[in-house]
Amino acid sequence: MQGGAFGHALCSELAVSERREWLVSNGLGGFACGTVAGVLTRRYHGILIAALEPPLGRRLLVAKFDETVRYDRQGYALGTNRYRDGTIDPHGYTAIERFEVDGTMPVWTFALGDALLEKRVWMEYGENTTYVRYTLLRGRDAIDVRVRAFTDDRDYHGSTHAAGQTPLVAAVANGVRIDAFEQATPVFVTSAVPESVAGAPEA
Repeated sequence: MQGGAFGHALCSELAVSERREWLVSNGLGGFACGTVAGVLTRRYHGILIAALEPPLGRRLLVAKFDETVRYDRQGYALGTNRYRDGTIDPHGYTAIERFEVDGTMPVWTFALGDALLEKRVWMEYGENTTYVRYTLLRGRDAIDVRVRAFTDDRDYHGSTHAAGQTPLVAAVANGVRIDAFEQATPVFVTSAVPESVAGAPEA
């Protein structure tokens, strides 16, 4: 998707917003891509697909971020997921007030009560690093954003089946290191006001 914008009427129509896709890249062969609605509809969708052996060796390391927001004593789920039986939960797409592409950068604006929260996604050129920045554009009070990262380590052409493996999580400066399973490529999720970063070391 290049240029253009969608208002709330289109973004809140799941049949429409899950068919509109965005993509950003890092110049190495790595990329991040997904749908306007936030639901994953392709095996190639992910917030961090790293080219560990540029320009090939692409591995899906972070499938998505699901955010929950607390504002004015109310909770809001910004993520959208479709389960095998067709269930949609949560319904974060209904909070999208606007989606646009600023240059090459996808930008969502979420309406949370009387607040507006902006989310931007881009990649560091020449690095296997994805940036996600949240900005409170309007609001009477502070906002609390919590992010749940869905990590993996698979060939981007493949798929993953639950096998009872427990991710290994260790604290690092300003965040965590996540190994999806033993000997997986480590992913570092760090945060700093006002932005959060999902990154993986180059091989």
